Amino acid sequence: MGKNFLSCEIYYYPQKLEIGEKIIIENEEAAHILKVMRHKVGDKIKLTDGYGYEYEFLITNINIKREKLEGEVLNKKFLPREPNITITLASSPLKGENTEIMLAKTTELGISGFLPVYFQNTITKINENKLNRLKKIAISSLKTSAGTILPKIYNPLTFDELINLFPSFDLVLLAYENCETKLTNVVNKKAKNILLIIGPEGGFTVKEVKKAEEGGAKFFTLGKRRLRSETAGIVAVSLVLYEFNNI
Repeated sequence: MGKNFLSCEIYYYPQKLEIGEKIIIENEEAAHILKVMRHKVGDKIKLTDGYGYEYEFLITNINIKREKLEGEVLNKKFLPREPNITITLASSPLKGENTEIMLAKTTELGISGFLPVYFQNTITKINENKLNRLKKIAISSLKTSAGTILPKIYNPLTFDELINLFPSFDLVLLAYENCETKLTNVVNKKAKNILLIIGPEGGFTVKEVKKAEEGGAKFFTLGKRRLRSETAGIVAVSLVLYEFNNI
């Protein structure tokens, strides 16, 4: 039998559970639990479902060769460790691994959604395999940060389609390199549901800037230095969280 302790590591199980429920964990997550973290029968571990719940889970049976384990839910608590606002990050897909880097770090910070947007200067497209990869990145970062609510990864939209969504948010913010207005001067502290827009490596076009302004977006600066898009996304999320007293 393994040591009877509750691991500080948190693992992901993609559905809500009930106390006393018996489940099977397989494949990548089971491999991580058994082969990397070396948990044994009798160990208690933490699970999250991505909806805000955290579970105490007892391992009762394992099959390392088949990357499979069984166990029972001992306890269940609603423990959302998220900001007091929801931030949907809308960003152009970026070259190489830069989209993954931005998503990983902003998930750690606590975004509630990631929305790929095709701007005129967008170079990279996102296919189904890439979307699945981004979902895995979000799960990994959720576990790293001990979060309990998994950000939703949306299907890509065009910029015009994104503008049509503006009315569904309390506040639309756009980080713009040609703007000198500080974030603190454009935020509405009563806002709860925020859309945060980050542009492509080539920047926004004049037409896109005009459309966003007409749609009600508020522009703000990230400082005097020119930032890479993935860096801009991380900095922008951090600034918004700071303005709403989350840091």
